[in-house]
Amino acid sequence: MVTAFAPVNIAWVKYMGKTDEGPSNASFSMTLAGIGSRTRIERIGNSPEVIFDFEDSPYTPPASGKEKIHRFLTSIKPFSQALQEFGFDCEVEPGIYRIHTSNNVPAGTGIATSASGFAALTLAWAAVLSGRRVHEWVDLYKTEPKAPDRLASIARLGSGSACRSFHGPFVEWTKDNRILPFSMSGPGFVDFVLLLETESKKIPSSEAHKRVPTSPEFPKRADSVSGRILRVKKALVEMDSSALCREVREEALEMHELFHTSVPPFRYLNSDSEKWLSGAPLQGTPFSEALITADAGANIHVFVREQESARFQDFLEENHRGLRFIVAKAGNGAFYDS
Repeated sequence: MVTAFAPVNIAWVKYMGKTDEGPSNASFSMTLAGIGSRTRIERIGNSPEVIFDFEDSPYTPPASGKEKIHRFLTSIKPFSQALQEFGFDCEVEPGIYRIHTSNNVPAGTGIATSASGFAALTLAWAAVLSGRRVHEWVDLYKTEPKAPDRLASIARLGSGSACRSFHGPFVEWTKDNRILPFSMSGPGFVDFVLLLETESKKIPSSEAHKRVPTSPEFPKRADSVSGRILRVKKALVEMDSSALCREVREEALEMHELFHTSVPPFRYLNSDSEKWLSGAPLQGTPFSEALITADAGANIHVFVREQESARFQDFLEENHRGLRFIVAKAGNGAFYDS
């Protein structure tokens, strides 16, 4: 039995659209501590073939999700190549494998559980495939810097942004599939995840990736994103809150405009989402330069500096009674859980 945890990562600069080689544009994200997916895989019975069982799991994917997971886990070649690079054989023992997954945030609501889910799944399955040397593999993963990068390259085959969940606190995923961790000096950020909707979205992110190239705004996106990532990193280094606020919010609005102008058009944001994304609830408050974004969903992420987080939580509780939210600091990447 192997258990892995992977955190969600929230993109400040989004990747939207895919090619056969990778993402249509680079992206830049913050990894969250303690929010994500925990996946346990255990062999529970004999079978002449490999069978995956999802019974008794807190999170059971829909039929299409199960098919995608089956294809991903039975495509052994990427896992085999990765294990062999570190001196391990890839042992696939036929049998029934129970996949037990739990997310500590609502799945399918724009909080990146697809990324954390495939990252945790990749990490757990790699350990299973290491066979009798599983403990050696787990120890190597903890100490070998190249191991997370290697598994990240596999995880993105299941969910592109999963590759960003193997590092933290910040990660850039380039258009040519390089994973570049990024750190900064000074106080970090805390994400307040505003739970404006908890039902799974009707248009999954995979479908959104297919539709956005039909938007007339899409062709110019790759060029604008590369410049925005440079400006975001510069603002982080210089601790320029005003520039960060502007860039992150404009990026979110630009991404959602792709959704609204694709063929056929679709929407994730509701009226509350739009109000928060506009920054209106924070105008005239000490938090007017908080970073506000939304992924492919209705829920909103408000990032404030660590030293402001207690005051911001008080602000929400006093001025927005009944609003549910989750608080998460910046964190590191996926790990094996005992």
